Parts: sequence; structure tokens; C-alpha cells
Amino acid sequence: MSEPTPTVEVSGPSDDSGGKADLTPYRVLAVDGTELLVNLPPDASVYDCCLAVAGMKRLAVSQVRLIAGGEPLVCTRARALREVCGAADLMMVVASSYALGRAVGTLQLGCEATEFEHFPPSAFQDHAEVGSELHLCQGQKVSAFSLVSKLRAGGVAFTGPLLHSEAPDCPPLSGRVLMRIVLHTRSFALGIGAGTASVDVNRDPEHDPAFFGLYHGGSTRNVAARARRTHRASKGDWNHDIKLAVLFDIDQGTMQCYENLEPFGPMFTELPAEPLWPVVVFFGPEDAASIAVDSV
Repeated sequence: MSEPTPTVEVSGPSDDSGGKADLTPYRVLAVDGTELLVNLPPDASVYDCCLAVAGMKRLAVSQVRLIAGGEPLVCTRARALREVCGAADLMMVVASSYALGRAVGTLQLGCEATEFEHFPPSAFQDHAEVGSELHLCQGQKVSAFSLVSKLRAGGVAFTGPLLHSEAPDCPPLSGRVLMRIVLHTRSFALGIGAGTASVDVNRDPEHDPAFFGLYHGGSTRNVAARARRTHRASKGDWNHDIKLAVLFDIDQGTMQCYENLEPFGPMFTELPAEPLWPVVVFFGPEDAASIAVDSV
């Protein structure tokens, strides 16, 4: 005799004037066979449902993908759940997630967990339909408040223990991974991408053979790898919360950078065989960026 499908009830937030009767029930079917009965306020967003499900399944919100009527839902606070799925049952799948390791380097005290909006990972897939709807992702915000000069680099690598002294305890990037970036402020040069265990976060990324990623030289936008600029663009700013991205395919040894949803420069095809970890390097105390890394 088969066991009954377990059902768990999760109640979302409600105001004092309402109660349980004011909540809308949603049945979420998980791939492991469980059913979650999620009770949410009528105006609950897709993100609210993802958050409730993630809490019960002990997952990060970024790992939860909800599907309604065969269509994936964008995890956002801007869309009400009932508007996008009505009373339909939801299917939950668990997406592969890369957990950023402990930040190590001169800016490690300037790192904090954060949430920010960016284009969904599906928008960077081949032949994807381009859309402008934003997706809420979780990651780390790096601020360079401890830098005292624009002429001196400082940064972090999300590896775990101190670089060059102990083996990193965070798994390196593997498979296809998308680094999504929102650059809040830029005062001078910067580099955001990935580096090997020998990367020097206190060095100009343009001259560091262990750095691979986006690089702003102070006046021009570039892609840097193996201590050279592999792509040079015309003068232009990366600021005002511009959305950037880097898609790494570790197995194929390739890297493709993006400005918003447009490819920025040709694909780089010579990533090293050595392990890589996310890296951020700034040059000015006003600089700040948020990054998130997901397997795709």
C-alpha cells in the first residue's frame, strides 16, 4: 500500500484586519513527490510564494523555480501570483545553485548578502526570447569603503580561506555558470569576473594573468583575460545600476560577457584548466556592485 503524499501548510504574511479566511491557498507539487499547501494573501507576489516554498524545503530562494501551466514564472515582487497563474496548481523544480564562498581580501568587510533585480538566466540562453521582465536574485554586495586612494586596487575573491595560504574551501565554478552583476557606482577602474587561486585582488586586473572577466580601465569598457584586453570598446560608462553579466562554460573553456542582454565582445575561448572563483576588484572608495552566480 503506497504512502499518502505528504502535505505541508505554509502561511504567508497577512495584516491584522484579516485572518486565515483571507488567505488564498496554492497547491505546489514538488519533484520529490511532496505537496505543499501554501496559504498567501490575495496580493502576494511570485517572490512571496518562492520564499515560502524555499523556507519549507530548506532551499535558497534562488534555487526555487515555479511553473504554472507549463510556463516558468519569473521570481519577482512586481507580479501578483494570482495574476500570472490564477488558481492553477504550481510545479516546483529545484535549480542548480552556486553558493558564493566567504569573501577573502582587502574588501571582505565590505561584503554583505543582498537581493537585486536582473534579467533571468533564461534570457542569456541561445535562441532565448528577449524580454525585459526582471528576476529577483540573491548574492553579495561588495562596497569599497575601505579604499583610501583611486590609484590603489583592492578586492575580494569568493574562495573561503585566505588566498595563497590555505586551500580554498568553496567549490570552484563548474559547468555553465552565469554571473549577474549590477554596478551601483564606479569612480575609476574595476574588474569583475573570475580568477584562479593565484589571482591578486590588490592588483590591476588588466595586468593579472589569473583574472578573466569585465574590466573598466577608467575611460574605456573592456574584457580582460590573461593580462591583456581581449576586447576594447569605445569610451563609455558602466554606472547608474547598469546590468552586466558573464557566462562561463568551464567544460568548454569559454567566457561570454554581456552589457544588459547584448553580447559584449566576442566569446573568449581560452579559459584555463585551473579552477576559477568569482572575483571583484575596485579602485575607488565609492565603488559598489552586487553579484549573483547561478548554474544554468
